[in-house]
Amino acid sequence: MKHSNVRKIARFANLSPATVSRYFNGYAYVSTETKAKIRQAIARINQEERGSSQGLHVLVCSLASKQAYDFYHDVIQEMWQLCVSEQIKLSYLSLRSDEEEKLTPLIQKTYGDAQCIVCVGGSLPEEMLSQICDTGIPVILIDNYHPRAHTVSIDNQQGTALAVHYLHELGHRRIAFIGANEEHSSLARR
Repeated sequence: MKHSNVRKIARFANLSPATVSRYFNGYAYVSTETKAKIRQAIARINQEERGSSQGLHVLVCSLASKQAYDFYHDVIQEMWQLCVSEQIKLSYLSLRSDEEEKLTPLIQKTYGDAQCIVCVGGSLPEEMLSQICDTGIPVILIDNYHPRAHTVSIDNQQGTALAVHYLHELGHRRIAFIGANEEHSSLARR
């Protein structure tokens, strides 16, 4: 990222350029609150530079939990960096599982100019994914599945097989898999 962009983001977020630089370089000691300030500053800058109806607008959705955010942090950060470098307007919507009933009108009213919705995380409930697909905006799911959306995912079955094979070659014979949620689509495939 260009130094002028780092300084601009720092000014909008009311942070030091060094803190913003640490965020973009992936250092672990940038707090969750600081990361949110940086993303909000980027969104404000994008809105001012592009206007609300010009250019590509991507809406990123993820479940509102620290566990989900931490697990998918790198994916979300890479999308933010790409959108900044390509001057794509990006909005972030943190979803709560109890928002399912009002989700479609919320997205259409607030983010109606979005040309694409990217849902990050495999723990989004089926009903919520259906609501998101009902907006009429193209949907891309990362680490999840819905029949009306495009999916980007790792091959969990092949990855698990390779991991078990590797551990077996090292001499391990009692191998277990521990997952946090049995209903999580990628955990089920593992």
